[in-house]
Order: sequence, then structure tokens, then C-alpha cells
Amino acid sequence: QGSLEKRRQVREQAQPLVSAALAGFEDLFGTAHPKFLHAMHTMGLLAAEAESHEEAANCFRTAYDGRMAHVDVGPDKHDTLRSAVAYGKALNELKRHADALAFIEEVEARAGRVLGGESPMTLIAAHVCALALAGVGRRPDACGLLRRVHGSRVMVLGERHQETLTTASDLGELLGKAQSTRLEARALLRVAAAAMAQTLGATHRLAELAQSRLEHVEDAIARGAGDEALGDDTGAEAGGEVVAVLLHIFVDHAERRRGVARAALPELAATAWEAGADALEALVPCEAAQHAEGTALLDVMLNEMRFERRGEPLNLNGLAHAHVRLERPVELRKK
Repeated sequence: QGSLEKRRQVREQAQPLVSAALAGFEDLFGTAHPKFLHAMHTMGLLAAEAESHEEAANCFRTAYDGRMAHVDVGPDKHDTLRSAVAYGKALNELKRHADALAFIEEVEARAGRVLGGESPMTLIAAHVCALALAGVGRRPDACGLLRRVHGSRVMVLGERHQETLTTASDLGELLGKAQSTRLEARALLRVAAAAMAQTLGATHRLAELAQSRLEHVEDAIARGAGDEALGDDTGAEAGGEVVAVLLHIFVDHAERRRGVARAALPELAATAWEAGADALEALVPCEAAQHAEGTALLDVMLNEMRFERRGEPLNLNGLAHAHVRLERPVELRKK
């Protein structure tokens, strides 16, 4: 707690200073100057420290775009890559894993080309990429990439470096989600948690996180639990289904400039939700109590969306040109 309080005090002292510097650099040099962009990146760091991840993402993106465009900086310079990696981290914190993955893969490749595959910056980018992969449900790919990052960091930084231990903790968490790799996860997390407690202190947020992950894995082993859900922990439960509905709007060619398609979107959304609800209802357990609870939740979902179903074509200004129909009614695929 003392460490967290000290960091909060330092952040609160730094915030007005950096804000003043940012405003001063903008007045003196404009928003494209490297000094302004450096201050903007620093503002992002302070926002990330305060867990204001939306603000942090905006700051890092501004710094990155400015550095990419500056003639004396450009895409391959260290500062540009640093802002890019920070932006990818912020996207992951915001659970925008698909956006993070699309952005950071190219950054990782660029860092490897410019700095080398074992450089700290390239490894940070690869780490961010691995977390994005995990977030979109590609856990095997994420584990493979984190293994490579961890091995490189052990060789470059040493086994007890904070970055090495952080990688071990993240890898242990992912391995712990699969029953087949849970023992490996426990061994990895035991080492990471003990080393973090010794080097960073038992109350450090990273040490507490590693210990919490270790306890979760040990509990799963003791219960003989199966595999956990892929992707973001805030998403579907393990064993869930993905419902994919493909819908189609047809508008007569002669009427395509009258806003008919735009007006049809509410009906399109309503049809999609109702088709999804029908598919999900079929998956609700047949036991009476569970079925009643599941269908009640589906009713709440549809009522909250306030969608009304219309069987006839949309009629706009007396025209009946927009037809919403299910192209392929419902597809289900196992996760």
C-alpha cells in the first residue's frame, strides 16, 4: 500500500508539470514538434498509470501519428516504436484485442527488422501481440509467442528481471486455462510469484497478480476442472456457442438514393437479435428450472433492445423496396 501511495503522489505531482509543458510546447513549436510529441507520450504514461486507459490510448496514438509523420523521426525511430507499443498496450487494456492485434503485428515486424528480434523493444511488441492473440481466442498462438518472448528475456535480461517475470506470469495464466498444461502453469507461476515477492515486494501489484493466478491454477488442479473459455474473460463462459447470422438488405436499384437502406437498419438489427435469440434458446438446458431461467434472460435481452418485429417489407414514403430476409438463418459452431 505504501508503494502504491507513493506512486500516486508522484503521478499527481507530475501531472500538472507535464500538462504545462505540453501547453508550452504547443504554443512555442506547434503540435508536430518532437518536444510536444514527447510530452504527449508522457501524458499517456501518466494516464496509463492512473488506469485511465482511454485517455492513455488517445495520447499514445497522437504521439505515434505525429512521430510517424515527422521528417526527422519517422516510422523506424525508437520513439515512434515506443509510442506504437504503448498504444497497443492501451488497446489491450481497453479489451479492444482485435484492434490491438491488427495494429501491433506490423509494429512487431518493423521493430524486429530495425532493432533485431532479441531487442527489448521487439520483445515488448511481441508480448503485447501475444496478449492480443489471447484476447481474440487464439490461445495456442499466444502461448507459443509468449514462450519465445520468455526464453529471449531469460537470455537477454536474466531470470529475475521484472520483464522476464511478467512474461512468466502472463504465460502461466494462459497455460493454466487448459487442463493439459496446468501443471506447467503451476510450476511457472510458483517461480514467478516467489521471485516477484522477493524482488518487488509481496504487496507489489505484479507480485499479488502472480500469486492470485497461482492460487487460481492450484484450485483448478485440485477440482480437476476442464479447459476454461478462450478469449476475454468477460466474454462467453466455457463451452459456449457462437451464433453467426448473415442478413441481407435488398433495395431496388432505382430507389438507392432515397435512404431506404439506412431506414431498414433497425429492422435488420431486430431480425438479427431475434434470430440469435431463437438459436440461443435452443441451447438452453432442457431441465425446467434452467430452461425457465434461460428463456427469461433472453426475453430481457430482447426487451432491453426495444426491437419490434415486422413481417412485411419496410415501407418508406409509400415505397416498398427494402426487404430484410435471412440469407442463412442460423449457423452454430463450437468454440
